[in-house]
Amino acid sequence: MMDFNRSKSFNPTRWILLLILGVFPTAIQAATFVVNDTSNDFSDANPGDGVALTVDGKTSLRAAIEEANALQGPDEIVAIAGILCELVRILESTLFIEDDLRIYLPEPCHTYRTGGLTQADIGRSVSGDVRAMHVRSGVALTLEHIGMDGGHDKGGGLYMEPGATVHLIGASIRGSARLGGAIYNDHGTLILSNSVFSEPIYDNVQERVRNGLTTLVSGRATEAGSAIYNEGGEVTGSGEIGLFANNFEGSQTGDVIYNDGGTLFIDGAPSLGFRFGRITKGNSLGHGGGIYSRNGVVSLKNMFVGRHTAVGNGGAIYLDGGTLSMEGVYITGSAASGGAVYVASGSVQADRVLVGE
Repeated sequence: MMDFNRSKSFNPTRWILLLILGVFPTAIQAATFVVNDTSNDFSDANPGDGVALTVDGKTSLRAAIEEANALQGPDEIVAIAGILCELVRILESTLFIEDDLRIYLPEPCHTYRTGGLTQADIGRSVSGDVRAMHVRSGVALTLEHIGMDGGHDKGGGLYMEPGATVHLIGASIRGSARLGGAIYNDHGTLILSNSVFSEPIYDNVQERVRNGLTTLVSGRATEAGSAIYNEGGEVTGSGEIGLFANNFEGSQTGDVIYNDGGTLFIDGAPSLGFRFGRITKGNSLGHGGGIYSRNGVVSLKNMFVGRHTAVGNGGAIYLDGGTLSMEGVYITGSAASGGAVYVASGSVQADRVLVGE
């Protein structure tokens, strides 16, 4: 047993003095890294040294993320997009987010391709089968005016582990997968918000999406959830959001959103109504062209749900247990043998819901 009275490693007088002087460990300061290499996808030469430099002495997005992962506490990455509004030209492998992080574009990115604003884009891999981002359990990630594209078995653009939190602000997530073409949320929390840039209001929703004023989630899935596959997680949204399926053949069920035992709440914002909050272009080979919810809780407010088809039942929405609440929802152009909305089981509450052709 150690004799603290004789040990040189323990000095009670010193510790008492430190307490009297109020000397305590300082709080961890957040680090900020500025991406200045958009042509390469090089790794950090020395993770943990606080500088996020590659062997070329520059800071790529991957190097900045790896350095942020190596440091304790929340960090920030400033996305300085290249001449074509590219943050990474070609992604070589998945970007893993292992600590709280915010990646943002500080000002609009202008390009001749769109003639206006756009996100700083993370380019798809050459093979097309690399997931863009993977967020670890318990980690919080915020993406502001960042675009990405990828491919994988689950969540081609973004995969969220249990307990992960992702906040998308004026972002664009695209991808292709078997489940969750763009996003696969595995018991995490996904928050969708519109842009914070102060820009003129565009009448054309596609122009708003293109110019980064609307959060867009779109993709292609062979089985379920071309835009989002929500497995027991929570999805919330407010402001201008767009959820689209980019699937010419259609997935097996729930082509745009597949909600499995989770909570899907989409609030299109009363001031905008369903004009810009929209779920559209689903084409299911089974049930639920737009949304398939199994034992989940779905709330749609001031939304446009339209242009869906399903070979089975529920051209727009298929409810398989759980609850469906709709307020100020316009459902149109959704065809299926079982009608636009099909309730196999569960309960529905509707207020000011219009179903058109």
